Amino acid sequence: MAGLKTKDNIVNSKLQDENFLKDALHHDIICLSETHCSYEDDMQIEGFSCFKLCRAVTKKLNRHFGGIAIYYRKELKQGLKFLEHKNDDYVWVKLCKYFFNLDEDYYLCYAYIPPEYSSYYKVRQQDTLEFIESDIVKYSKKGYVLLSGDLNARTGVIPDSIVHDNEIGCAKSPFYTVDNDINVRYSQDKNNVCSRGKRLIDICIASKLRIANGRLAGDALGRFTCHRNGGSSVVDYVIVNEH
Repeated sequence: MAGLKTKDNIVNSKLQDENFLKDALHHDIICLSETHCSYEDDMQIEGFSCFKLCRAVTKKLNRHFGGIAIYYRKELKQGLKFLEHKNDDYVWVKLCKYFFNLDEDYYLCYAYIPPEYSSYYKVRQQDTLEFIESDIVKYSKKGYVLLSGDLNARTGVIPDSIVHDNEIGCAKSPFYTVDNDINVRYSQDKNNVCSRGKRLIDICIASKLRIANGRLAGDALGRFTCHRNGGSSVVDYVIVNEH
């Protein structure tokens, strides 16, 4: 997102952009990361309610970084429940099955996890991915889990399931479910993997979650999601239950 504000700190600069709003209005739920806003900022989009998490202002640069905003159409309020979270890097939203006419409740985790090398992440000494993993274990027993956002994790094309999995050696245990063979995952960032990326893959395998990037129509090639002066990468994901 790189901020809803302009560099001169004018709020709502992007929320007043006609192209941005036109695209947003095609959706019922919109998730934004790196809003760089405060709780006092007016971040409204007409017809939508907004749930936001904001960081404290940095003393050195006197501005806000990070931040999450989830917009949802006001008529969906009764079908959404925002759940507890241990820090402001992520939030869980329950999509109630009875309201949306779903087979199961859906638990969406939307996150912005700062880079591992950032001073903010090092000083705070909180492992956000560990918090999320613990919640995945809990919510996967209640419904389907979805994980999305800017995780600052580079996973290359490491398999996110057990390749050629079978029941040999498991004696057809009722506690073990074989991973299904699903289509290959492509990524333009295929040669780059970081330590957090490896951990994310481990979570996918343990929780039977699969990365949608590079697998589905709209992003069949696993296109870069982040472009910086130092190069491009895939660090933003949509990760869904295997089913």
